[in-house]
Amino acid sequence: MKYLKKEGFQTVTYREIESWLYDGDELPERAVAIDFDDNRLNVMENACPVLDVLGFVATVFVITDLVSGKTCREWLFILLSIGNKSLPFHSN
Repeated sequence: MKYLKKEGFQTVTYREIESWLYDGDELPERAVAIDFDDNRLNVMENACPVLDVLGFVATVFVITDLVSGKTCREWLFILLSIGNKSLPFHSN
């Protein structure tokens, strides 16, 4: 992550990439997407603080089968804990 920052890479979300592909929106020079598959607690504990310090965004794929019993309040906590990250969901 430090290397990406040092070399001037700018993180983008998959939504921004989608807009670039389908709508012709611009991406920053040296754009890079960071993602974490199968969100686990260690992403919030380890990756999020690093992303925040570097000003990076990332996409966190959440396994909905593992959190399907969560209440609205618990989902809100998850979303607020992730912060400036995008959250696509998938099952299994």
